[in-house]
Amino acid sequence: MQASWQSEARDTEASSLAASAALSGTGAAMGASASSAAPAPASAAPSAAAPASALSRVPDVDLDADGTFKYVMLTLSDPATGESKSLVRGYKFAEYHVDVADHTRAELDEDKATAGLKLSVSGGGRIRREAASKRLVVYGYSMQFGRADHDAAAKLIRKAIPDYAPDAITWNNEGY
Repeated sequence: MQASWQSEARDTEASSLAASAALSGTGAAMGASASSAAPAPASAAPSAAAPASALSRVPDVDLDADGTFKYVMLTLSDPATGESKSLVRGYKFAEYHVDVADHTRAELDEDKATAGLKLSVSGGGRIRREAASKRLVVYGYSMQFGRADHDAAAKLIRKAIPDYAPDAITWNNEGY
C-alpha cells in the first residue's frame, strides 16, 4: 500500500532543498545520513484478561538513539473502534520527512494486527539527541508537512524515555 503523502513529498522537499542551497551559494542540497533505524522500544505486555487493541501494539515513540535527525508527528487511528493516538518517529536514515512516514507505514503493514490502521502526518521537524549527556531538543519544521506540535512531541518523548530528566527534553520553534 502506498501512502497518500508519498507522491509529491520527495519532489517538494528536493526542490525546496535545491532552491535553499542555490540561495545560500553552497550548490548542494542536504544529503541523507547513513544509519539504520533504532529498534523499537520494549513495551509492556498486555494483560491476559483483555486482548491488546491494535493501537496499543504500536509504541508512541521510536527514535534513533543519538544524533540529529528528521522526525514526524503522526496520528494513528483505528477505523474499527474510532480510537486514535499520536506517534513520534525520528530516524537518521531519512533524507526527507516523508521517508520517516513511509518507514512507519511499512512497519505497520508488516503486522496483520496493525495493517488496517490509518496513519496521517500532522507535521515534522528535527530532533537533536545527545545520548551521552541525556539531552534532547525538538525543533524546526518540515517543508512538506509543516511544523509539528513540538510541545506535544516533547511530552510523548518524556514518557517514553524516563531515564532522561524531564527538563533535559526541551523544544523550540527555531531553525529548519
